[in-house]
Amino acid sequence: MNVIGLCGGSGSGKSTVASMFLSCGIPSIDADAVYHIITSTEGDCLRELREAFGDGIVRDGALDRRALSAIVFADGARQKREQLNAITHRYVLTHTRRVLRDMEREGVRAVMFDAPLLFESGFDKECRASVCVVADMAVRIRRLVARDAMTEEQARRRIASQMSDEELLRRCQFSIDNSRDLRDTERQVREIAKTILLWD
Repeated sequence: MNVIGLCGGSGSGKSTVASMFLSCGIPSIDADAVYHIITSTEGDCLRELREAFGDGIVRDGALDRRALSAIVFADGARQKREQLNAITHRYVLTHTRRVLRDMEREGVRAVMFDAPLLFESGFDKECRASVCVVADMAVRIRRLVARDAMTEEQARRRIASQMSDEELLRRCQFSIDNSRDLRDTERQVREIAKTILLWD
């Protein structure tokens, strides 16, 4: 089974692209959804996060993502973001590997691992190739403000904390520009999916 990394910064439209790959016959595992699963109830990951960032990040036995985001995306909080990633990547990747083994046993030929921090987590080394989704800065900010009720400044700060589009383009074998209309994005996805599904 070919595992393909799918990455891109906040507001680039990875979820939209992942759904397009699914329509081409390539399912995906969403790292953010995995993160939700492993932090929605008390468990090893949530306990470790509580120890690192305090009881204020837990509400009703689950992770309060907004409270944690306020800590790790504050000005000068790079060390806290690195601490967060060091904890969560281990649990997300362990869970993902189990899901991938199940999918391989079911005969799935190719799967996308939708991970905003694909390279930071090191999981790119377990992928045959990687695809990055990029979009114009103004488009990304507009999407984040609308989707996550952020201010423009908060959106800029979130984007600035992540790997740049230029670096993603340098590291990835495929790229999709998701700045324009959906038909253009679909065309790019179909071309890449066709290539991937021809691989042994």
